[in-house]
Amino acid sequence: MIKDEYLVNHRTILLSPGKDINYECKAIEIDGEICIKMSASKIIDQSCRHYNFAYHKSVREVIGEDFEFYRKAPVPLGTNCLFPTHRITDIDCYWVSIVHLKKVYSLDKGQRTKLVFTNGYDLELDVSLKSIRNQTKRARVIFERKQSSYYEFFINTPINYLLTERKGHYIWERG
Repeated sequence: MIKDEYLVNHRTILLSPGKDINYECKAIEIDGEICIKMSASKIIDQSCRHYNFAYHKSVREVIGEDFEFYRKAPVPLGTNCLFPTHRITDIDCYWVSIVHLKKVYSLDKGQRTKLVFTNGYDLELDVSLKSIRNQTKRARVIFERKQSSYYEFFINTPINYLLTERKGHYIWERG
């Protein structure tokens, strides 16, 4: 099945680059996969808006400011939290759900990694074990922290508010 759009949800375990002429991304879910015409980056942006974030860029900036995760920042989306395996502009970037990740294995002396998910799906990546461990730690911290009152405000901020920078600080303004 090929869809035009997709929203990250509690069933999403992975967003994979499509590398096909008919679709740009595959969403791997608990019980199957969906091919999507949108890129993973656009799916993340659309999902951010759906879950009341003004823009994915704003989410990354706030997370960077609070946690000092400035590159490849994980993104909390409802009851899920996904982290990128590469730069988000990289054609080989996968978005991995921390909620459904079961095990991480080292391949080729730590130069490659195998991910195993709760539904048995597995994926081998040309990403070092150190990088994946770092990303999983970051995602866990953000996912656990999002339960705090600050992140409750952040998650529930109405969509017509935008996060803007003023003199090195970020503030919410009506859009």
